[in-house]
Amino acid sequence: MSPAPTASRPALASFARYLASGVGAFVVDFSVFAALTHGAGVAPLAAHCVSRPVGGLACWALNRRFTFGSTAPVAPELARFVVVFLASLALTAGLLTLAVDGVGLPALVGKALAEGLAVVFNFVALRRFAYRVPEDS
Repeated sequence: MSPAPTASRPALASFARYLASGVGAFVVDFSVFAALTHGAGVAPLAAHCVSRPVGGLACWALNRRFTFGSTAPVAPELARFVVVFLASLALTAGLLTLAVDGVGLPALVGKALAEGLAVVFNFVALRRFAYRVPEDS
């Protein structure tokens, strides 16, 4: 038996809210990334490893209530979010490296592409894993 969701929002409504929240989190992440790569001369992968967690905090805050309407205890839910976040960080870091070092795209283009390709993975993982109440609760 799978765990019960912490919210009753239908998937389509949650996805629309996720996209809106994602825009906010992406603006935070991308702004930090651009400042680091273009303003401070930091390498794209290093900048990504700094900017993504900053955007991740915005993502968690926006998605917890606005997207998924969660009222679950914060600590276990945040732990599950971190697991999803780390998997997504690895995915986007790999895509960014491929785009910049493999294909030769500019860092900002590679960053936008990597994040765009990760959208579906992130939504499904957050909805199915991070924002669900454990079975024994």
